[in-house]
Amino acid sequence: MNVIAICAHPDDIEFNCAGTLLKHIAQGDEVVMVSVSDGATINHNNELIRSRENAVSEAKKAASIIGAKLYILNYKALDIPCNHEIISELESIINNHGIDTVYTHWYSHTNQDHRRVSGSVLAAARCAKRVLMWEEGIPHSSCFSGFKPQVYIDVSEYMDKKMDAVRAHESQIEKYTEDIIGAIVARAQYRGYQMRAKYAECFEVSKLVNEGFPEKKL
Repeated sequence: MNVIAICAHPDDIEFNCAGTLLKHIAQGDEVVMVSVSDGATINHNNELIRSRENAVSEAKKAASIIGAKLYILNYKALDIPCNHEIISELESIINNHGIDTVYTHWYSHTNQDHRRVSGSVLAAARCAKRVLMWEEGIPHSSCFSGFKPQVYIDVSEYMDKKMDAVRAHESQIEKYTEDIIGAIVARAQYRGYQMRAKYAECFEVSKLVNEGFPEKKL
């Protein structure tokens, strides 16, 4: 299976579905990670929050821990579009890697970059067999509607390595404090409890084709 996770900013994937990607890699799947922006941001006072150099360095370190191929595209954080250009670029990456399964942002998050990337991915991945949206809320909790978990993945064996990948984003840990580590672990523990596992990640489904059924050989 060929798998891709597409996010708006470096760290989005690690916070939300790194355990699932690690599980894919453990079963021999090829995994690609795409960050649509390099994550460089400033605040309303034009003060630097995270430099491009730091964000890219942290993203590369995290991808190396996970064992995935990494792409960082050239769109501007906080102003990522949802248009033909980005959809075509993402579709090209998906097609070039023969992707079967796509993970991306949940469409109902209030973060404008997350929402636009979700819309672009759903369009770009329209021919993929499986498209799933991860649970949002960390570090930003505001959403337009309630997340509806439909697919649960037991990531108990991969939680330690997931947290290594999360901690690779040192600038974000500094920004949000160690509390974010506790929040990520607590959410995984809560979702795990729901499926009678130690830790889990969960997803809403956009598309799920032939799950659990062998495909006919032509």
